[in-house]
Amino acid sequence: MEGKFKYSRMALVPSSKADTDKLRELGMTGKMVFPLDEALGIADLPYKMTVSVMLEIARWVKETNSFEAAGRAVTRNTSIAVNDETVRAVANTIGALVFKNDTLEADNVFADFESGNLKFPAAIKKDTLYFEIDGAMMHTREREEKKDVCGKKIN
Repeated sequence: MEGKFKYSRMALVPSSKADTDKLRELGMTGKMVFPLDEALGIADLPYKMTVSVMLEIARWVKETNSFEAAGRAVTRNTSIAVNDETVRAVANTIGALVFKNDTLEADNVFADFESGNLKFPAAIKKDTLYFEIDGAMMHTREREEKKDVCGKKIN
């Protein structure tokens, strides 16, 4: 879907305790229900935007030097208007998810290392490795024999 998409949101508010209890039975814990959000599949998404838009915002936060500039870039490139506070909140959410995933991955690698089960990828090619040493930091000349004043070899 490209461009702006306008829709109105109707909020249903329970009018009695019985209605509130019925909503809780259905698994809805909020004080209001937005039926169209359910139909559009955005009810459980934070900030009422798709994951791809959240990733686009995170990308622009990384590319620009401020949340305000990132918001302008997102609006310019996707025609979705977001303010700098929403950009900040989305960036913090994505950052927290990335941090959690990286920490979990690091913990798994460390556990494998500690248990001795660390796996190293096998080399794909078995080529010969050639390298040169220029002698700048390594002695390349043979050691000269030391002799005393009479020409006799010294050990």
